[in-house]
Amino acid sequence: MEKNLNFNRTVVAMAALVIVFAGIKLAAEIVVPFLLALFIAIICSPVIKAMIQRKVPHGIAIALLFILIFNCLLFPGGIN
Repeated sequence: MEKNLNFNRTVVAMAALVIVFAGIKLAAEIVVPFLLALFIAIICSPVIKAMIQRKVPHGIAIALLFILIFNCLLFPGGIN
């Protein structure tokens, strides 16, 4: 009886893992953009905090950061 119970628990645990991994794979289209946005927010946070410490208003600091990022992404494309 004990071996049968352990076997059943193992089978249920493995089935649960398969379902969880399938769910993660199906949700990848939704989860990846959120994780990328979180990563970018974490990377940009020190820049925003530094500007706020220098008495730059929060909205202007964010706007300046966006301008900086877009310039960094677009400027190398214009160099021949």
